[in-house]
Amino acid sequence: NAARVTELELLKTQLNPHFLFNELNSINALVSIDQEKSKDAIVKLSELLRFTLNYGNQLLIPLHDEMEEVKKYLVLEQIRFGTRLQVHFDIDDAALSRLIPPAVILTLAENAIKHGVARQSRDCILEVHAQVNSNSLVIEMTNPGTLHMNGQAGLGLQNIKRRLYYLFGERASFRLSEDAGNVSAQIVISEA
Repeated sequence: NAARVTELELLKTQLNPHFLFNELNSINALVSIDQEKSKDAIVKLSELLRFTLNYGNQLLIPLHDEMEEVKKYLVLEQIRFGTRLQVHFDIDDAALSRLIPPAVILTLAENAIKHGVARQSRDCILEVHAQVNSNSLVIEMTNPGTLHMNGQAGLGLQNIKRRLYYLFGERASFRLSEDAGNVSAQIVISEA
């Protein structure tokens, strides 16, 4: 148990530097384009960093809390991409109180932007769905793009898989799929 907790803490700390590096690069690019928007981006980033500090001692948080941070992150990215990025949320009220590991959806969003939206020259729609089906929480994020994993997921996705396994065992699953130019990431967490 102690080894699991230690590894879980290490997985959580690996997410933060990766996320921070990507966001600072985004803000750096924005500074030369629009100073007012870059100021707003810095405020949003500071709010996201406050979230990472606050969840540091928690293994699980309500989906509602996670979604508030995901929305801040996506507003930050909409500042960067302008009208090229549209975001659609479809979150059932029944899902909002369900507990999830902190920053898993935030990691999915960051991954969708980095490997999907940022590589497109056209307008992009990022969709976030969450619902409770047959007592299981189902979270799905879909973005334009293709899977280029060469048999292995990146650090952020590996961390999601491992955190889900350590916290929920066989009751949780994570999968990526590609269909018609879109990549979907799905997390399913079943109640005990």
